[in-house]
Amino acid sequence: MKKHLFLVLACLVGTVQAFASGCETDCCNPCSAPSDCCLDFDSKLYVSVGGGLRWDSISWKTSASGFNNGDFRQKWRDIKLGVIEADMAFLVNDHYLIKGDFDYGWVYGKSRLSTNTFGESSAFASSSSNFSTRSRNGHAYDLSGGIGYQFNFDCWSGSIAPLVGYSYNYLQLRRGSFDLYDSSVSDNLSSSSNANTHRFRLSGPWFGFGATYNVNCETLLYLDYAFHWTNFRAKLDEGLAFENTNTTFSRSYRKKNAYGNEVTLGGIYTLCDGFFAGLKFNYKNWYTSKGRNNSSPYNEGSGFGSSSNSSSSFSNSSGENSRFRHLDWNTYMVTVDIGYTF
Repeated sequence: MKKHLFLVLACLVGTVQAFASGCETDCCNPCSAPSDCCLDFDSKLYVSVGGGLRWDSISWKTSASGFNNGDFRQKWRDIKLGVIEADMAFLVNDHYLIKGDFDYGWVYGKSRLSTNTFGESSAFASSSSNFSTRSRNGHAYDLSGGIGYQFNFDCWSGSIAPLVGYSYNYLQLRRGSFDLYDSSVSDNLSSSSNANTHRFRLSGPWFGFGATYNVNCETLLYLDYAFHWTNFRAKLDEGLAFENTNTTFSRSYRKKNAYGNEVTLGGIYTLCDGFFAGLKFNYKNWYTSKGRNNSSPYNEGSGFGSSSNSSSSFSNSSGENSRFRHLDWNTYMVTVDIGYTF
């Protein structure tokens, strides 16, 4: 408290001296507060690149009526990705803030996809599989940008900036083939699942804030929060080989009202000659409204076929009315960055 009071008094004295000498002065900076310093309202560009790790889990529920009547619940767990990223922040005249960031991740290691189906006509009551994935079997990328006005307070030891922006988020996961067996259908009946590809996309505006706190002259802590209001789209291509018949279930969904909460906590340490290093933790949660059936397929298919060794599409044009009911997608990411101030 005494330190802050001293800095405030020093700031006031320096400002009075500056205006008396006809010079705009910023003596509020606790890292450099000589009484004769002058403020030249700098514009600074911060650019950083880095990499790290990311963990995802995503679950969704669809309901269908027609040939394959029932509810379908699927969940990907233990999705591990390596990540590279690039961030930018442009501060104009110490107040006007422009931010942008991009990250790309590739799936590695083992993931798990669980599928549960319920209904009178569902072919399989439940199924699950363990499998190994490679980088070509899944990837994700996020792109976001925003603008805001930064308020500086407490002798430049902190700031807060209301922000608005737009983001685009994409995830693609691919599962290899595996064998299925269900004793409830037949004691001697088996089938195999061909490679499945699941694609998810979220895009829309967001609003939130960014806050910073200067611990000392070299160390800065920051907290960002954003609430997303997005359009959600999903495309689920699932292959099934059953009694010498290859069938592709291709469903596409969209949902206008999907939401997300994003929190970023990080720290920056100033090195020398304009360079800095950073550590960042990021969490995202995407979801759609529970209990509301306000989505529909937006991609038509060619109809369901049952001829031997055939490949077909299964969509609402075949008498199937499939709707997306619920989404729950969580992302955790930690990265280390190196940057430069221009």
